[in-house]
Amino acid sequence: MKVRIAVVTLFTAVTCFAAAAVAQSSAAVGVAAAQSKSKAEPGLAGRAVVGYLATSSGTGIQPIVGVAGASRVGEQIDFGLALGAAAVAPAGGYGIGVAAETGEVVILDLASESVAAGLDAPMNPNRILFSPSGEVAALYYRAGAQLNVVRDPLGSPTVDEALTVSGPGVVTAVAIADSGDMVLAAFSSEGGATVYSFSDSGAQFVTPAKQVVDLRFSPNSHDALITDAGAAEIVLVTNVGESSAVRVVADAKSGLTAPITAASIDGETAYVLSADGIAKLDLATGAAESVDCRCQPSGLDAVGRDSRFHLTGSQPGVIALLDGSGDEDAIVLVPARPAASLTVSARRSPARSRSR
Repeated sequence: MKVRIAVVTLFTAVTCFAAAAVAQSSAAVGVAAAQSKSKAEPGLAGRAVVGYLATSSGTGIQPIVGVAGASRVGEQIDFGLALGAAAVAPAGGYGIGVAAETGEVVILDLASESVAAGLDAPMNPNRILFSPSGEVAALYYRAGAQLNVVRDPLGSPTVDEALTVSGPGVVTAVAIADSGDMVLAAFSSEGGATVYSFSDSGAQFVTPAKQVVDLRFSPNSHDALITDAGAAEIVLVTNVGESSAVRVVADAKSGLTAPITAASIDGETAYVLSADGIAKLDLATGAAESVDCRCQPSGLDAVGRDSRFHLTGSQPGVIALLDGSGDEDAIVLVPARPAASLTVSARRSPARSRSR
């Protein structure tokens, strides 16, 4: 199957333009209930916040209030708009939500607990993606294999024209670099898995694999980590889309069993989650150091602060955070309660962003 990346064709563009016009009209009604909070509603102003995490249902966001070692998961934020999906950007101070009634995509300002903008993007994305530093976001749509890049999310957000990201099989993982101009995607088929890079220059084959479960770029670079659960390998790809070099940095021989995910924190080291627990991996040498978890890690989700990750799915009473922001890695157990259902208050509609 031919792999391609392309700007939307004239026919598709016209179709999307017509659909967007209808969507904007209907979405405006749904977002009309949301507006920035007034000065009388300061939100989290004046309160220390460790970070933010999506609720267990994936339809809301909760703050982690306090300081590392003395914090708790707060009540779900009321953005004045019922959300069908929500995700938190790494270190970006914002989230992206999908309006439950209309499917419109909106920018969520976490500090002011408000809807900052509605995006001129197709409704109901299948995946919400963020670059490693949260400088850009991306919306992936299974139908048409389209990906839209969102730039300057908390400033003057714009949405790039759609890129077609298609390959041999079903997409299992997608990642975007901080530059916003390089995408990595993994495809699964009966013959196994393959990874391709996508940019304005076109598509480029990167490497074969067995079962790719996660892809992540390193901050401010075109280097990326591939988590191949089928081969029990963590693969480092340097200069994705250019003179790419592929190297296995951890595998079964080094004690890796059933890897779940791997995330680079600085381009030199990475955290790796597997059936064995958590390890801190030196990407140059492959040397790994075990991190005592005292938990059952199931994911590595940024909580909106540098080098801090939510390790577990929401468990009754407590969540585990990995704090790599200091000289030594620390696992912090944070009291948590399930998010309560919200009664959404009426607020005025925010300004909508423009598509590029």
